[in-house]
Amino acid sequence: MEFIKTLTSPLFIIVVLLLVAFIMMCGKRKDFAHWLFGLALTSLFFLSFPPFANVLMWGLERQNPPIVNIAKIEKTRYIVVLADWDSAIPTVPYTSNIGYISAQRILEAHRIYQRLRHSRIIISGKKISCDEMQKLLLLLGVPKDEILREDESQNTWESSINVKKLVSSSRFILVTSANHLPRAMICFLYHGLKPIPAPADFHSGYNLTYKTQFDKPIIGYFPNINSLNDSHLAIYEYLGICWYQVKVWLKS
Repeated sequence: MEFIKTLTSPLFIIVVLLLVAFIMMCGKRKDFAHWLFGLALTSLFFLSFPPFANVLMWGLERQNPPIVNIAKIEKTRYIVVLADWDSAIPTVPYTSNIGYISAQRILEAHRIYQRLRHSRIIISGKKISCDEMQKLLLLLGVPKDEILREDESQNTWESSINVKKLVSSSRFILVTSANHLPRAMICFLYHGLKPIPAPADFHSGYNLTYKTQFDKPIIGYFPNINSLNDSHLAIYEYLGICWYQVKVWLKS
């Protein structure tokens, strides 16, 4: 999945376009090279332009409202939190190994868990990530016997299959990043599970209608690397949604 994520990265594609354009500039296809240069630079501008990146993120994050009032959630036995891709570097503390995405998902799961003490937390994903996320939960005071692990999944589709073995037909709260939740819901619903979506790690905030904030300093609208990364994450999720929709259609 990381290989595919790299290949679909806007920055990778833009660099390839610039490289091809440079090679053509050295040959006889200079007109086409100029066109490729223009395409690459235009893409770089828009994908790193904050309002454009926010629109891409908003299209994903608007689909599932955050759980604000936990008291209104029906009683559930499980809180499932999906792991991101984390590292395991032995020379640094585990707090440096866990990525901010996994950390935000764990913090949201813990916030819900504090109000639903009868629930158990299930961590699903790669073993390395599950290790780091479990350490963080223990640091936050969650008893070890209230943490379950499913660490054989390599992607969201596999998580939905393996989590079903633990929750059976029970309703559960599904915690993952707000931009990842639409894709996750496709997988979990297809496999007959009953998830209650609990988005975390918002980038554009939650609004049913898109809102551009004009109260930022003018420099806040300049192209920047954070917006380029947001565009990358959003495009990857849109492609993932399309792929899983096709997968569901082919299996139907």
